[in-house]
Amino acid sequence: MGEGWFDTWLDNTSAMAQELCNDWQHELPETGMMPSFVSAEFSSNMGERHGGSSIRWQQYSLCLPLADPRRSGGKGWMFNASVNADVTWLHSTGSLDVQHNALYHFSIPVAAIVPRDNGDSMVLALSPSLDSDFARSAHSFHWNMMGTYRVRYSESFSYAVGLAYAPYASAWNIMPVVAFDWDITPDWTLTLSGYSLRAMRNMGDGLSLGAFVKGAGGSWAVQQKQGTRMLRVRSLVVGVTAEYDFSEPEQTKRIVTCSIGSIVSTAVDVCRYNDDRDRDASHHYHPGLYVSAGVDFRF
Repeated sequence: MGEGWFDTWLDNTSAMAQELCNDWQHELPETGMMPSFVSAEFSSNMGERHGGSSIRWQQYSLCLPLADPRRSGGKGWMFNASVNADVTWLHSTGSLDVQHNALYHFSIPVAAIVPRDNGDSMVLALSPSLDSDFARSAHSFHWNMMGTYRVRYSESFSYAVGLAYAPYASAWNIMPVVAFDWDITPDWTLTLSGYSLRAMRNMGDGLSLGAFVKGAGGSWAVQQKQGTRMLRVRSLVVGVTAEYDFSEPEQTKRIVTCSIGSIVSTAVDVCRYNDDRDRDASHHYHPGLYVSAGVDFRF
C-alpha cells in the first residue's frame, strides 16, 4: 500500500460526505410538528393466579414526527425521525410492590430507508430511549437498533426480515424481526407488524372490521427497596377491532381505531440487571378486559 493511501482515502471520504450533504433535504409533514399518532389503552383489574396481588393499568401514547420520509433524505434514500412518548399508570396491590405507579417511556427513533428499483427496501434504525419511573436515573437509558430488509414478493404480498438489538424488550438482547402484509382477497388483509397480528375485512366507505392478537406492556427501570430493578410487564391480548379511514382522496391515510378484547395472560417480573433469570419476584395474573382507542396519521 502506497504512502499516500490515507490521504487518498480521506479525500474520497470527504468528497462522498460533501455530496451527501449537498443532496440532503429535510421536510416536516404537511401538518407540521403536530402529533401523528395518539392512543389510550386500559385494562380491568386482574388478580394473581397463585398469590395475593392484583394489577390494572392505563397507557397513553403519542408520536410527534420530526421528518416526512417521502420528502426527506438524499439521493437514493429516505430519512425518518420522530419522538415517541408513553405514560403508563400501573396500579398494584398486595405482594407486587410498585413504589411509583407512573412509568415513562421516551424514544427518538431515527431511520434511513433505502428503496430499490424492484420494490424491495432496506431500513436501518437507531433509537435512544428512556424507560423509568424517574425516581432514580440508574439503568434508565439504553439504545435500540434494528436492520430489516423488505421483499415485495408480489402485488398482494410483501414481507420483511431482520434483527433488532433491544436490551429492555428481551432477556436475549438480540431478537429476530419478521413482518408481512398479505392481501388475501380484495376485501381481506392479514398483517404481522411488531407484536401484533391482525386480520381485517374492508367493509367499504372507509370502514374495516377484524380481529387481532397482540403483545402489550413494557419494561422500566424502577426504584425498589433493594435498589434499582427492571420491572417487566408482558400481556397477551386477543380481541376485535374497527378502523375508519376519514382521509380525503388526495391525502394519506387518517385512521381512527377502537378495539376491545381479553387479556388472556399477564406476567410481571422484577429482575436484577445483567441477568433476567435472577428475579426478585415473578407474578402471573388471571384474564382481564382490554379496551383501546387511537388516531393514526403515520402513513
